[in-house]
Amino acid sequence: MLPIIKFQEKERIKEIKKQMEDLSKAKEEKSKKKKAKQQEEKRELLDAIFVQGLWKSRLEIEMKLQKQKSKTQKRKMLTSQIKFRQLVLEQSADKKTFQISRFEGKPATVDMLMSNFEILIRLENLPEVEEEVEETLTEE
Repeated sequence: MLPIIKFQEKERIKEIKKQMEDLSKAKEEKSKKKKAKQQEEKRELLDAIFVQGLWKSRLEIEMKLQKQKSKTQKRKMLTSQIKFRQLVLEQSADKKTFQISRFEGKPATVDMLMSNFEILIRLENLPEVEEEVEETLTEE
């Protein structure tokens, strides 16, 4: 009877090890898929920014958006600019600044997106402004 129990124990251990390996492989595969998806999204954003250009001022935003007739197209352009700054440039800002949809997955308005994008532009230029202030202070 004792050899049967030892045999069953060894089989159970083998089974558990196999399950752990399968879980590990599944987790690794999921991670690879997620990374590939992120890379694809970044590539698409790069393509969009290559076509649109990287907007750096309110005047530039208004000029680019005036060329578009539909709100959907304007929203899409602003969304790609915001996501590019978040995912590719890894610009730091409040989580809500990068929000491109409202409650329940409804798209944000063009005005909301424009406001958030202007905040990102100001934040991007903030270090330059701080350096100018520091230089001015050290000169005095």
